[in-house]
Amino acid sequence: MLNISNLEYEEALKNEDNIKIINSVCRKYAKRIDREDLHRCKLIALWDAIKKYNPDRGVKFTSFLYSCITWECKKQIHQNMKTKPGQMCCEKEDRPQKGFEVKDLIDSLPKKFSKVVSQRFMYGYTIKEIALENNYSRETARQNVKKAVKALRKKCD
Repeated sequence: MLNISNLEYEEALKNEDNIKIINSVCRKYAKRIDREDLHRCKLIALWDAIKKYNPDRGVKFTSFLYSCITWECKKQIHQNMKTKPGQMCCEKEDRPQKGFEVKDLIDSLPKKFSKVVSQRFMYGYTIKEIALENNYSRETARQNVKKAVKALRKKCD
């Protein structure tokens, strides 16, 4: 991970492409996250994206930023559910009444599924990178991601 300066961060914050990406994602969550928390999500996601971005992976910075801001907003929604115990995190009555942490859900998966979900959605790895990292084929990586997402959905039902 890189150490970034405030100047680098301010430049990224002023970049028109970054602002467009951040605002397009945040519009999707504007009704579910209050303005102050949404603004905090923007700043944290941009900081994390700058810190964790690796151009050697072949992913454009704006694509990586999109993933970071989406992840941060989803984390905030789940955090809001956790801090408001009377509010349900899901629509069906058989779902948990209290909010849950996304990380807890991911950790409850089998180890290989937990690893690929983290690689794909938290760190922005491509299917090819997941395959290389875990020493199996792209097809196996794709199937494992698909199975892991299916398992996560099942846990939320």
